Amino acid sequence: MCLFLCGISFACIANAQRNEIYNFQIKGNFIGTNTSKFILFYLDKFNKVIHDTESIVNGEFRFSGIIGGPVSSSISAYTEAKKIDVKNFVILFLEPGKMTVTLQENHFGDCVLTGSKTQKVFDSLNSKKHLVLIHQASIYYQTLAIKDSLRKINSKNPQNNLIDSLNTIQDSLFKQETNIELEFIRSVPYSIVAPFILENHLTDLPLKRLKEIYESWTPKIKACRYAIYISNELKKMSLSALSKSAPDFTATTINGEKIRLSSFHNKKVVLLDFWASWCTPCRASFIDLKKIVENDQKENFVVIAIAIQTKKDAWIKAIDKDKTQDWIHILTTPGINGKKGINSIVLKKYKSEPIPIQYLIDKDGKIVGNWVGESKENEKELTDKLKELIAH
Repeated sequence: MCLFLCGISFACIANAQRNEIYNFQIKGNFIGTNTSKFILFYLDKFNKVIHDTESIVNGEFRFSGIIGGPVSSSISAYTEAKKIDVKNFVILFLEPGKMTVTLQENHFGDCVLTGSKTQKVFDSLNSKKHLVLIHQASIYYQTLAIKDSLRKINSKNPQNNLIDSLNTIQDSLFKQETNIELEFIRSVPYSIVAPFILENHLTDLPLKRLKEIYESWTPKIKACRYAIYISNELKKMSLSALSKSAPDFTATTINGEKIRLSSFHNKKVVLLDFWASWCTPCRASFIDLKKIVENDQKENFVVIAIAIQTKKDAWIKAIDKDKTQDWIHILTTPGINGKKGINSIVLKKYKSEPIPIQYLIDKDGKIVGNWVGESKENEKELTDKLKELIAH
């Protein structure tokens, strides 16, 4: 009996020690009067999405959970509308162990988190961006105020010269922020902050430079989920690079028909257009794309619109509303937790984020054009390239 009980005791101690490695605790202090709850969002040790809600009692709150190592998270003020208020939202890096954080209402960005070495690295980056971020916030709220004023006077045109000027300034600030982040990434190959930030800049650098940055990371950093994602994206970028043969795939269309990309070789120029029904820039680009399709010979050109989303009804409604029924439509969903997705093979062969993203494939099956985002420049380049291909 003693041996049995001792065995249980040792097992419990061993399990407690193993769990202690991954346990994190946050002790928080809050300064404010209009917030009663906080929401903590993160991925736990088992890559499960956690939305933890805790109440504020006498200006204090607590969070705890199990993580497999340093991980990004966010804390936001709970609202009935379940909308994020940027003034009461902040990204933090959790680590196993005990941490403390102080948050002030409407100033979450100025919070102080102790007990996380990764957070110190992230704080260092934010200090370098501080002035740019302040300027960005100022432009953002100025733009909102102008749009709100235009709505109040029932202006049918929500755009004006001032908004255009503010958007130009904001674009310049985003470029400054990007340059600061890319420079910072090179200086911290030992921290998961590097792959966390680089995720957002995979279209800002040449593939060769991206690979160099990835190879500079330590094996421990390469094993984190952010770096694993980047590794997979780099492989897809290599497969679907300009001048490469377009990766072949077979998928089921909205009509239930099976199509194979290679079946269009020597017959038609193909445009792969990755989008989603909720993506405003994606659907805005369709207006110009429909004109291009109408102006060119349909027998020589086909659009394969590849939606990345889970809501099938919204997808079908968007197609009807945008009047793009003449295109070939494919719905894709990624496989999650070992479950097979819908037409997910397409997402494994092409870099499909951020949307909208387009690949132009000539009749020989080679990728001759690739565009990310919606802009007049992209539209012109696509139009010119199409005319060139169809003329031959």
